[in-house]
Amino acid sequence: MFAVTAHELTQAIDGFFWPFLRIGAMWMVLPVFGSGTVPSRIRIILAAVTTLLVLPLLPPPPAWPVFSGAWFLGVIQQLALGATMGFVLQFVFEAVLLGGQMVALAMGLGFAEMSDPLRGVSSPVVSQYFSMVASLLFLAAGGHLLVFQWVVVSFQSLPVDGPGLAFVDLWALLSWSSLIFVGAIKIALPATIALLLVNLSFGVISRSAPSLNLLAIGFPAALLFGMVMLNLTMPVLAQAFAGMLSETWSFFETWVGL
Repeated sequence: MFAVTAHELTQAIDGFFWPFLRIGAMWMVLPVFGSGTVPSRIRIILAAVTTLLVLPLLPPPPAWPVFSGAWFLGVIQQLALGATMGFVLQFVFEAVLLGGQMVALAMGLGFAEMSDPLRGVSSPVVSQYFSMVASLLFLAAGGHLLVFQWVVVSFQSLPVDGPGLAFVDLWALLSWSSLIFVGAIKIALPATIALLLVNLSFGVISRSAPSLNLLAIGFPAALLFGMVMLNLTMPVLAQAFAGMLSETWSFFETWVGL
């Protein structure tokens, strides 16, 4: 029989514990998987399985005494690193949701809200439609696999016993949040401009024929034209989302330090 000493058992536990913190925090915040529709125990299991798969590729863990000051700081640092990597991708999906809200307001559907299972709050139906399309595109493009790759790579450039996130990294993350507004404008601009032209045309009609009931004509026409524009501008959503994902991978490449 094989005998396992207490030192070897401690090393094995430490070797699993530290990567599990970073990977588990990433799973909890990762879009699609980190939503309320996926139970927490499922995410914990996925994090444990992922950690076991990548464990042979990781550097040896630090030998910090348990419950010491360095140990607690290391736990906070790993949780912050994993959550930050998932949070960066959340910006991309928030841009899609904001673009959907802009289109919904232009169509007159800003009041039509439903409970969003991915976020746990109410959002316009157009935003939920865009969110579902973005989730399918993210999974089809293998975005979740690329995130796992960057998490594994981060253990080389940002080791467990390293300095962690610096002020420059936090500032880069804050600057990256501008992607929400830029991406939302790219997504919503074609449909919003087309619907603006429709509203301007009804404004001209109201001046030339004041007797027409524009509330009974304009809203159904804007809604119908908005549905047509949603169908026509769907390639724009896919292209803008793919561009934001490409920018995200470039950000990870710079942020991780490769």
